[in-house]
Amino acid sequence: PRRRPRPNAALPDRRDPAGFAAVLQHLMAERAWDMPAAGGTILAQWPGIAGAVSPTLPAHVQATGYDSESGRLDLRPDSPAYATQLRLLTPRIIAIANEHVGSSAVRALRVLPP
Repeated sequence: PRRRPRPNAALPDRRDPAGFAAVLQHLMAERAWDMPAAGGTILAQWPGIAGAVSPTLPAHVQATGYDSESGRLDLRPDSPAYATQLRLLTPRIIAIANEHVGSSAVRALRVLPP
């Protein structure tokens, strides 16, 4: 009688138990739950994002909100001059914010009145 080859124990099996963090990360990616999480990351990282755009920006502009459905980041400057600067720097701010987050979560900016 011929023996069946034994499966290699080193190869992972999809039926093997998985860690909670790995399962949660897979679910977040699969169901696009990472976009709201990205919004929280963007708001928390705003000082670093703003500082990468311009060294004076973090002291004069606050990130006040993020809409995950539209990808819109809301910014509130402390003066009309900084509102104008935000409008001029919009493409750069979006690019740097997405670079910090690691995804294309930010697609638009809304400059709120000072």
